Amino acid sequence: MKKIMLFLLLVFLFNSCEKECVPHEYNRSLMTDASKEYLDVTKRNVSFLNQNQEEVVISFEQGDISIKKFDAGDDEGCGYFTVESGEQLFNFGNYRGKFEIGQSSLSISISNYVSYNFNVLDSNGKEFNDVTESLELNGFTFTNVLVLPNINTDENSIWDINKIIYSKNNGIEFILFRDGKWLKQIK
Repeated sequence: MKKIMLFLLLVFLFNSCEKECVPHEYNRSLMTDASKEYLDVTKRNVSFLNQNQEEVVISFEQGDISIKKFDAGDDEGCGYFTVESGEQLFNFGNYRGKFEIGQSSLSISISNYVSYNFNVLDSNGKEFNDVTESLELNGFTFTNVLVLPNINTDENSIWDINKIIYSKNNGIEFILFRDGKWLKQIK
């Protein structure tokens, strides 16, 4: 009987000695108002011309900007990270795309279920306005734009979009495909 009582006492002691969980935020990564201006979350259709002067329409779905908490995976299970980000889905032809923006990164992933394209700009903590550039590409001049190169270009991957030119006022302005074909937004 003493052994049973000792066993029950030990079980009770070990089960009641849990650490108290005090929620705490490790990091808060919120977007600046200037960064939010780079995402037009409205549902819309945008017309583009290709290299053959044929019209292609990109349909943007309703997007959103939200704040989410993510478990930090610490020992107590009480820590979290707070992240604000925006996203918007779009379609054109056989392609399905996703636009994502955070505090200092902007990415566009586009797939046609055969190739997967991942075009990214990481501003290294700078505001997007501070990393815009002006350039000429395929005979077109672009001013105050962000250039998103494809980061998925190793010899074993299947990709077909070389770079995307993006601006605060117009969104996707130009898509250059690996084979030299392109789409340019009609303004």
